Amino acid sequence: MADYVWPVDDPRFKVESFAMGIQPFVQVAPSNFGGGIVTSEIPGARWVAEVAMPDTAKAQGHQQPIEALLAMIRGPANRLIMGHLGHRFPAGTLSGTVLSGGALQGALTMTLIGTGKPAPGDMLTVITADGNQWVMVTRAVEAPGGSDIWFSPPLREAVAASSVVTYLNTTTRWIILPAPVLVEYRFAVNTGVSFRLIEVWN
Repeated sequence: MADYVWPVDDPRFKVESFAMGIQPFVQVAPSNFGGGIVTSEIPGARWVAEVAMPDTAKAQGHQQPIEALLAMIRGPANRLIMGHLGHRFPAGTLSGTVLSGGALQGALTMTLIGTGKPAPGDMLTVITADGNQWVMVTRAVEAPGGSDIWFSPPLREAVAASSVVTYLNTTTRWIILPAPVLVEYRFAVNTGVSFRLIEVWN
């Protein structure tokens, strides 16, 4: 298993569209009373994404480098390191070293210690007992010495106090599913390439 980084600064890999959302880990069961539905969320939600390359990739000579990278990744065999391609840079005012105030497994809120505060939609990487986790800020307010934030998805494992929080160039690890990705060549028209990703932690 190897890691391959999506070359965001290479114009040949400029995407046409990027879509991302959370696949929650939720148990759903009918209630024994009143016919309702009972839901219970378990830590372990994952990000999923879909990447589409422009139809002009072949005409511009970009399709072969894309095809080569996908061939190296080989679906779920290897890992793709990639951040949020829809907004690569944070909109908040965090600067310098930012530390976590600590949080328990399943938490959706945390105190950040440092200068400034993130903006809703900013992506952060926090260090949990299970490794790094990529979360999106949903709300942030200034607090003494830093900021209080709300985020999603819930923490898979606890975050230790004073651990470093990354807010610049954050990424996560993905596999391509379903596989394989077929790169089509139509010689009379331009064709694009699209593929779906699911977050993995190992």
